[in-house]
Amino acid sequence: MFKNLSALFLKSLQCNENNAKVWHAYAMINYVAIEAEHAPNWGCVHAAAEGFVRSVLCKPQIALEDKNSFQNTLRLLNLVFLHGHNARVQELF
Repeated sequence: MFKNLSALFLKSLQCNENNAKVWHAYAMINYVAIEAEHAPNWGCVHAAAEGFVRSVLCKPQIALEDKNSFQNTLRLLNLVFLHGHNARVQELF
């Protein structure tokens, strides 16, 4: 189920790659998938981290005022602390 939803969000991002809401939704689908699994799926970890980074970067002017942007930043930090040793996560930075 997570894989199908993630694929749909990727198709949506191909139409508009600067949409912070879609990046947020894409990141959240993958973040929830990570939390649902016992062993990390590195594809989901990378996708979630990339989604959170891009969702914040799409609207930097309101990042400090927007609750989603703040939560996305915290989720991103959580992913980096837990999975930052992985090369796919490191390549985002």
